[in-house]
Amino acid sequence: MEDHFVTVRTYHDYITAQLILNALHDAGITTFPLSESSALPPTDEYHIMVPEHEVDNAIDVIEKNEEF
Repeated sequence: MEDHFVTVRTYHDYITAQLILNALHDAGITTFPLSESSALPPTDEYHIMVPEHEVDNAIDVIEKNEEF
């Protein structure tokens, strides 16, 4: 069965997005490679995407790490 990835958060700061990705990886959660918005004109939006079945766990990890 193929995983469908969904966006669980969007950040406007690359470093924050990367820190959240690291926390998700440390928790064993698979992520889609960090993607920038494809909007024109370009924006600084970094989308955190995880498999649909891992959304609840990902949100828990994100909320704990957003407190930093």
